[in-house]
Amino acid sequence: MMRIFGRARARLRDERGFGLIEAMFALGVFFATAVLMAYTATAAFNPTAAARERQAATGLADQALEQARALPFDTLKKGLDNTDLTATTDSNVVKNCNGVTGDYCYGGEKIPHSCITYSASACPSVPQGTTGDVPLVPHQRTITVRGMAYTVSTYVTYYLNDATTNTFRITSIVSWSSPEVHRSDKVQVQTIDSSPPGCLSTATHPFSAPCQPFLYANAYQDQGQVGITGTVQGFSLDHATLWTTSDGANVSLEQVSTVLSDVRSSGVDLQLTDDDLQIVGKTTTSASADNDPSQPANGYQSTTAANEASATLTASGGSNSLALTSSGADSGSTTSTTSSTYPSPSNACADTSGVNQTDGLPCANSSMKQGTNASPNMAAVLTLNGTSANLGAATIASIARAPSNGVAYVNRDVPSGDGLVHAATTRSLGTITIGGLPANVTAPAGWGGYLVRVTNFSDSVSADSGLNAPAPSVTTSGTISYWNGTGYSTMLVPTGAAVSIPVAAVHISYTQSPPNGPNVSLDIVPTLTTGGTGITDPAGCQAACNRTKASAQSSSPVVGDVTYTASYSGAQLCDLNLHVDLGQILAKTNYQAAPSG
Repeated sequence: MMRIFGRARARLRDERGFGLIEAMFALGVFFATAVLMAYTATAAFNPTAAARERQAATGLADQALEQARALPFDTLKKGLDNTDLTATTDSNVVKNCNGVTGDYCYGGEKIPHSCITYSASACPSVPQGTTGDVPLVPHQRTITVRGMAYTVSTYVTYYLNDATTNTFRITSIVSWSSPEVHRSDKVQVQTIDSSPPGCLSTATHPFSAPCQPFLYANAYQDQGQVGITGTVQGFSLDHATLWTTSDGANVSLEQVSTVLSDVRSSGVDLQLTDDDLQIVGKTTTSASADNDPSQPANGYQSTTAANEASATLTASGGSNSLALTSSGADSGSTTSTTSSTYPSPSNACADTSGVNQTDGLPCANSSMKQGTNASPNMAAVLTLNGTSANLGAATIASIARAPSNGVAYVNRDVPSGDGLVHAATTRSLGTITIGGLPANVTAPAGWGGYLVRVTNFSDSVSADSGLNAPAPSVTTSGTISYWNGTGYSTMLVPTGAAVSIPVAAVHISYTQSPPNGPNVSLDIVPTLTTGGTGITDPAGCQAACNRTKASAQSSSPVVGDVTYTASYSGAQLCDLNLHVDLGQILAKTNYQAAPSG
C-alpha cells in the first residue's frame, strides 16, 4: 500500500514538471513569432511611408517647376536674386565659379542673377521691401506636408552655358530627412524653357512659347477745349477752360489680350493766379480686361459714367466777372472684354452702330454724350461793368449739348488665321459759338451775336490692319458760319488739309452819351483755321489687302486763337486770349505676322 501511494506521488510530481516546461516552450515560440511578425510589419510599413514621402516631394518639385514656367519670360531671364545668392549656404550653389568673382553656378552651368530684392551691399539701388517671384526668390523654401518638413530648391541656369539663345534649364530639388526610414532623401526634376527671338513686347508675349501675330488697335476722341487766358480788371486770372467729353478704347493682342477703355465727362475749370484749381466735371470712368494667366484680372468689365449736375465757377472783382457753367447730366459707359458674347453670356460690346458682337473675340467700346435736352449750354460768360461802364454780359464761348453719343470702338475680327483688328471713332458736337459782344455794346450792322459758329458737326474715322483689311476712311460734316465784316459767310467743314477761315476782325469804338461821354472800345481779332483730316496707309491699295498699319484722324472743325480786348474811358477792362481746339478723333491699327524664327 505504501509502495502504491509513493508511486502515485512520484507520478504526480513528474506530470507537474512537464507542464511548466511545455508552457515555457510555448511562450517562447509565441514571443518569437510576435517579434518576427512585428519586424515583418515594420519592414512592410517603411517602404509605404517612404513612398508616401517621395510622392509628396515629387508633387512639390513639380509644383515649383510649373510655378517657374508660369512666370513671365522676362522674370525667368532675371534668374535668382543677388542678395539671396550672396547669403545662401546652399551647397549646390558654387560661388565665384569658373574663377569669376560674383558668378554663381549650379551643376556646372552659370546661374543668371540680378537685383530683385533689397540689400545695401548687393542691390543698393532697389527700394527696400521689393519682393521677388515664387519659387525663384528666395530659391530655397521649407514646406511642411503632413508634419514632414521638405526643403524646396529651384535653380535657373543658362542651358549648356550659352547665354545668347534665350534657353534656360530649370531644376527643382526637394530634400527631406525621414524619421520613418532613418535617412535623408531627395527628388529632382528638370525642364528646358526657351522663347524664340523676334517675338514682340513682353507685355503681349510674356510666356515662353512660339511667336504669334501681333495685333493692336487704338480709337479715341480727345477732350476738346476752349481755353481762356489773359487779364480782367479786378481779379488775376491764371486760366479758365470749357472741356468737351472724350472716350477711348485700346486692344493689344499677341500671346495675351489686353483691353482698355475709358470715358471722361465734359466740364469746366477756373484758376486764379497763386490760387487752387477749381474743377467741375471732367470725371474719368474706365474698364479693363485681360487674360494674362500670371496676373488674373477681369475677362469682362462694363462701367457706367456718373451723372453729374451742372455747376458754375466764378471769378469776380471791381464789378467785372468771368463765369463758366458746365452742362452736367452727361451720359456714357465704357466696356472692355477679352471675349465678346451676347446675349448668353452677356459680355455685351457694341460697335459704333450699337450692334453687340457675338464672336467671342476681344472688344472695347466707350460711349459718351454731353448733356441732355434739359441741360444748359456749357458757356463762358464775361461781364464787363468796370466801376461805371455797365457794358453788360458777353457769352464769349458756348458749346451746346451733343445731339448723340461719341463712340470709340476696337475689335478683333476673323478668328481663323492671323485675321485683322478694327478701330473706329465717331463724334457729334453741339452748336459751338465763339466771340459774343457785351449786351450793352452797340453791335455793328449785320451782327448776329457771334464771331464764328459751328453747327451740325459730326465726323467719323476707321482703320483696319491684318489680312484682307479694308482701307482706312474719314468723313466729316457740318457748317461753319463766320463774320465777314458786314454779315456772315458759310463753309462746309472740309476733309483733307487744314484751310484758313477768313473771319473778319471786329473793331468797335464809340462814345457813350455823346458828345462828351466816355469812349467804349472793343476789339475781337481771330486767327482761325479748320483742323483738317488725314489718313496713313502705307499699303497704298484702295481695296482690301494685307495691311501692317493704318490710321485715320479728324481734327477740330475750328482751331486757333481769338484775342478779346475791351476798354472804357481809356481804362482796359480785359485783354483775353481764347484758344479754340475741340480735339481730334483717331483710329489707328497695327499688325505684324509672327516671326518665322
